Amino acid sequence: STIGKQETIAGVSGINFISDKYVAANSDKIGDVGYDNNINYEMVVALDPDVVLLYGVTGASPMESKLRELGIPFAYIGEYVEEVPLGKTEWMVAVAEIVGRRAEAEQLFAEVPQRYDALKQRVASAKSVNPKVMINTPYADSWFMASTTSYVACLIADAGGDYIYKMNSSNTSLPIDIEE
Repeated sequence: STIGKQETIAGVSGINFISDKYVAANSDKIGDVGYDNNINYEMVVALDPDVVLLYGVTGASPMESKLRELGIPFAYIGEYVEEVPLGKTEWMVAVAEIVGRRAEAEQLFAEVPQRYDALKQRVASAKSVNPKVMINTPYADSWFMASTTSYVACLIADAGGDYIYKMNSSNTSLPIDIEE
């Protein structure tokens, strides 16, 4: 939404998990192709995308071979591996390149570090209690807790919060059971 090209979205994976206002307002026009092992490839073909944006958390996306077979171009978006908020934000430049708005995205991103640091300093100088913060929701009887070195833990700290789950210092989120 930052680069203003939401109208180019033909389909998504898991529309009910997307909070973008344009997608919500146009959910009847945007195809929900499913996710994980339940991809509706007939819908993907019918949507006739210029490119499908993929991610592969533990390796290549299972969609890659089928998209190759169907002759549908794809690109991996790897913002999820970034460990710092500004690194994650910079991926808007890659997406903007795909929709022909790279220059605008580079200009927008150039302003972000200074604004972020100013807010971080403002929070650091405030005299307030650091609220305890827990993230995510349960999934399949587990609660996935981010690492203390993750971008989300960094965001929480920079915003003056105290990330509650300090037992994970690995480089990945870990499932814990709900009782824990």
